[in-house]
Amino acid sequence: MNKTRTQQPSASRAARRQIKLARDDRRPSELSLKERLFTAVFSWSGIGYADVAREVRGDFKQLAFLDFGTLKLEFEKDCPAEFRALICAHAAELQARKGQPYGDVQSGQYVTLGHKLPAEMPPCKPDEKISPDGCASDPEI
Repeated sequence: MNKTRTQQPSASRAARRQIKLARDDRRPSELSLKERLFTAVFSWSGIGYADVAREVRGDFKQLAFLDFGTLKLEFEKDCPAEFRALICAHAAELQARKGQPYGDVQSGQYVTLGHKLPAEMPPCKPDEKISPDGCASDPEI
């Protein structure tokens, strides 16, 4: 991940405990990829993606992070390829909602997706290259 960004807080203990209780009777190898993928919403900064079957220093192994402001998806260097497609699909849904609120709009606790991006983005060209993370071509996303 980008070393200039501060380390995101880990998933709450209650959330980890709940997931662990739901999966204690099965080995990590018996979980499907969707069951292993944990998404943690960090209120104003973004979404963290983690593997619940792997632990690093007592916390789920972080795989990727999607920044709400830039809508840029950053993968950890050791993110397994099988998780990339799942993470990209989820991130693409949010990236397509650029300019829309994410969170609880009625209470005023929301963030505008892509709020750090220019208002008008140049359209993608059919001959643009796919980004190294395998998601979508992107001018600055």
